[in-house]
Amino acid sequence: AVSRSVAIPAIPMGSARWKHPPMGTWVVGTRNGLHVRAGPSTKSKSTSVLRYKEKVDGLQRVDGWLKHSKGGWSLIKRLDGKDLLVELVDLEEIVIESHEEKIKFFHPQ
Repeated sequence: AVSRSVAIPAIPMGSARWKHPPMGTWVVGTRNGLHVRAGPSTKSKSTSVLRYKEKVDGLQRVDGWLKHSKGGWSLIKRLDGKDLLVELVDLEEIVIESHEEKIKFFHPQ
């Protein structure tokens, strides 16, 4: 059996084809809105409130908190487990085309 490997180039994060932020895109899942805080703690000052279904780009995660593109930190889940922020998953179909090659082997008789 003959095997052949094909190198598939990686897409660097800085390239124009990389379309996801480092921690994904998230949406507010609570109808009451969600506090944006100065730091990853309920004791940190609330600087604004995100609206229900508002989208943010995640930048960093720390102990159940998400630092995001709206300029602060928001809690991902309540203590009872209810989701406050939900990560959106963008499923893309990746198609790798391969072409069979007919290879003849000649063996001396």
